[in-house]
Amino acid sequence: MISRRDKPALGTRSVEHMRENLAAETLSLDVTTLSQLNAMMTPDQVAGARYSEAQQADIDTEEF
Repeated sequence: MISRRDKPALGTRSVEHMRENLAAETLSLDVTTLSQLNAMMTPDQVAGARYSEAQQADIDTEEF
């Protein structure tokens, strides 16, 4: 669920993307927009494995 307190997740490969992520902290979403975004991203829509079985077989670090 998205809230007004959520902060951008840092983890970027370029300075420009880091600047974009940091600038996202200044965004302010109204209640209607937050409600619409939360309706589009329900827990059952984003639940499940991160990778397919075939992709996971190619990952040599750890199980996700």
